Amino acid sequence: MFIRENLKNYKLSLMLDVLALKRSYWDKYKNFVFDEKDKICLQEIKKVFDENLKQFGYREIDKALRRKGITINHKKILRIMNTYGIRAHYVRKMIKKASINKILQSYINVHPDLIQRKFNQVKTRFSVLFCRIVSDNVSMN
Repeated sequence: MFIRENLKNYKLSLMLDVLALKRSYWDKYKNFVFDEKDKICLQEIKKVFDENLKQFGYREIDKALRRKGITINHKKILRIMNTYGIRAHYVRKMIKKASINKILQSYINVHPDLIQRKFNQVKTRFSVLFCRIVSDNVSMN
């Protein structure tokens, strides 16, 4: 950080004025240490991520690292992945969706209406009710 490196050469108030920063900003971040362990973890995470065709999420990366003998908390893995924008790319299968009209046409073509069925339906608030009267082909002739 620029301010921390130049504290010996310049006054803090002067640097904050030049950089247009408030004193509260410095108070908040003066004890913040950039962790070298995170960078090492990031390298390991990226290595596992790239080895597996960028399809592993944080759970699978955690399992792969544990198999290698590296123990990192899964929350830390997730935080590092979110911080550096590492996201799994999943390949989804295409599902063919059939429309109702095609299903009805195929049903009508396969099963002709031999006994001239007549369905009565009543729409209610909750669903559609069907009233079907059973009759056989002998009684209709």
